[in-house]
Amino acid sequence: MKIGIISDTHDHREYAKKTVDIFNNENCSLIIHSGDFVAPFIINDLMNLKCPMIGVFGNNDGERKGLKSSISLIGEVWEAPLRFSINEINFLILHEPVEIDKLIEEGKNRIIIYGHTHRKDLRKEKNVLIINPGEAGGWLYGSSSIAILNLEHMSVDFIDIK
Repeated sequence: MKIGIISDTHDHREYAKKTVDIFNNENCSLIIHSGDFVAPFIINDLMNLKCPMIGVFGNNDGERKGLKSSISLIGEVWEAPLRFSINEINFLILHEPVEIDKLIEEGKNRIIIYGHTHRKDLRKEKNVLIINPGEAGGWLYGSSSIAILNLEHMSVDFIDIK
């Protein structure tokens, strides 16, 4: 099973459309968005996903009611933290990595996905896989990236968008 991971789209519509093509070509079964969609109209650019999307709100997601309504056409968005399991693997989705060290220590999650920093992060600490796909919007650092998690192999590939 492949899971597409995206964060910090920040209304970059062109890159959002490109991520949809990449996730669809990779045959992802689920997309996880770790926050900062920004405005509801970005969901129009994600509508062609061939799988559901779940996500959490970020600190720049102001119109939450509109985002929740728009995303309901392709998935769900929640307040962070979001906890769920797939194949008995516990996930924790955040936007801001506040208290991430404490969350690693608690040992309840096998995979922690976050955003906010706009920087890629891939590490394993105490049997917890920590992933930040970087910024999909590319506004802050001039690079745009997403990640693909292969759940069967517990491996992650970053993909640059442009």
